[in-house]
Amino acid sequence: MNDDIPAFNLFDSHNQIFTRARLLPPSKVSNTLINKTLVADGCIVFAEKLENSLIGIRSRIGEGSTLKNCYMMGADFYETLGQLVDNQDKGIPKIGIGNYSSLENCIIDKNTRIGNHVIIRGGTHIEDQDNDLFTVRDEIAGLQYKVEKDQKLFVNRLQGEAGDAVTFDKVLLINNGAVTVGAPSIKGASVGAKILDQVKGDKVIVFKKKRRKGYRVKNGHRQQFTQIQIVSI
Repeated sequence: MNDDIPAFNLFDSHNQIFTRARLLPPSKVSNTLINKTLVADGCIVFAEKLENSLIGIRSRIGEGSTLKNCYMMGADFYETLGQLVDNQDKGIPKIGIGNYSSLENCIIDKNTRIGNHVIIRGGTHIEDQDNDLFTVRDEIAGLQYKVEKDQKLFVNRLQGEAGDAVTFDKVLLINNGAVTVGAPSIKGASVGAKILDQVKGDKVIVFKKKRRKGYRVKNGHRQQFTQIQIVSI
């Protein structure tokens, strides 16, 4: 969504996307370097830098903080001045991100409280795990495929051009005469593939009409896919 011409384009007047209307003030941004980032309504931002991130409604980001490759879902409400003072006396951080914190490769849930001088670095160097305060997952809503060498298939869009090589290192099961099952994935196993083409799926039409209101809205969408061929397992 943050690309110059994104695959999921919010600025396409012929394929409009409608969201729930909210009567929120414009966002306030002070002394912040912003690069390829979308900031929703009602945010209060004093961050040092926002890069390739999505900032949800009512988000608060403190002075000197940096976000890179993050999705911040925002908040359901604003804390009152009284609540902010009371929480400060109790040592409870504000809803949002405090001062001089650094977050990278993170999804920040709604109404999350992150204090000052916090460093969070997501990435493949961290094993999947669940904790009372956080969860680590290498992928969200990932799809599983059963493949064999030379097989061609369509997957959700991958970055790259025709001829580029891609590697999938999360292999759940291998059958080479004996079945090996991962827990959750098989250490050291990978699937190599090459990109054949970038394509679009069939167009889906969504038509809405209200009787006797003169209301008619027609929208279309074509999902983007990547065709790949398996070259090694």
